[in-house]
Amino acid sequence: MMNWQKRPLLPLLLLLLLAFGLRLYGLANQSLWWDELKTWERATMPLDEMLTGLISIRDQVPFYYWIMRFWSQIGTEAVILRLFSVYFGTVSVALLYKLGRRLNGTDVGRLAAFLLTISPFHIWYSQEVRMYALLPALLLLAHLYLLHILENNRWQL
Repeated sequence: MMNWQKRPLLPLLLLLLLAFGLRLYGLANQSLWWDELKTWERATMPLDEMLTGLISIRDQVPFYYWIMRFWSQIGTEAVILRLFSVYFGTVSVALLYKLGRRLNGTDVGRLAAFLLTISPFHIWYSQEVRMYALLPALLLLAHLYLLHILENNRWQL
């Protein structure tokens, strides 16, 4: 029987592979739906038109459309566009592991990461061309940075 204490990163690696696989599963089964098409449209329109539109519409996330603009240079097929969210959904699992580990130890980090790995809602939203997978990743990153600030009483990384 394998001793997890000797290889502490192996369980995390297995969780990340599972998370990535679950988010990839069925990714190409559906065509883009209306909101995803609007995301693609906004991300690929001319830059001046995109910025003007984002300024006039208040319920948008300009940063997401800006980075999707670069991602869409890879390709505009549904699977390629959705891989952006798959990536950030998987990154969220790693960040939650790190946050849980820093707050309450390795076992808590593993449990939290496992629960996020198999969460149907997180899997679902990690397969859409929307900002739903990016936001948790950024929030977890912000929490980790806040912990760093509080622990070290300084703003520098």
